[in-house]
Amino acid sequence: STSAAAIRECLEESGLDVAVVGTLDVTVHDYPHGRLRISFHECRPATANEADLAKVQAPFRWVPVNELDRYEFPPANAVVLERLLSRAPEKS
Repeated sequence: STSAAAIRECLEESGLDVAVVGTLDVTVHDYPHGRLRISFHECRPATANEADLAKVQAPFRWVPVNELDRYEFPPANAVVLERLLSRAPEKS
């Protein structure tokens, strides 16, 4: 399933064990090299241990949703990023 793949990829790529809490979007994006279908899942750390979040492997990091606009993402992520930022708490 795409949920299982998201959990596996997060662990392999970042070292962080997550739990999927929902599906945000499924989108198709055309890149020069071909069409890509992406399932975006909302995840939470599997544990509430702050030390685990500090161990996320570079170049990845765990950031508050309202800070996502500080980072660059591939074009295919634009719609889901806009949705996440629209429901994020105000920046302080």
